[in-house]
Amino acid sequence: MAKEKLFIYGTLKDRGVGKALFGGQPHGTPDALEGFTKTVTDILGVEYPNIAPQEGSVVEGQLIEVDEETLRHVDAYETSAYGRRMVTLKSGAQAWAYVSDRQSAL
Repeated sequence: MAKEKLFIYGTLKDRGVGKALFGGQPHGTPDALEGFTKTVTDILGVEYPNIAPQEGSVVEGQLIEVDEETLRHVDAYETSAYGRRMVTLKSGAQAWAYVSDRQSAL
């Protein structure tokens, strides 16, 4: 089964979420997304980590590999509040990242 690269920076790095979605704590490589900053998205009164474009900023995270089925499960977890978008990381790797249009500054 083909592997997809995924950049995780917030809730997806959480131990409980990792166990539910990835079968355990995701292991990957530290990486960063330049030109983005951390923000939060309010969903029904709960604030969730998000990223938004901002020149000169960097978001630290982790690059992991998942199969297509797992990526579909992550899509469902993220709901329609987030969209999966292809980004280029500091390492030069192309990866998916989840970004929401509903955000406020952190």
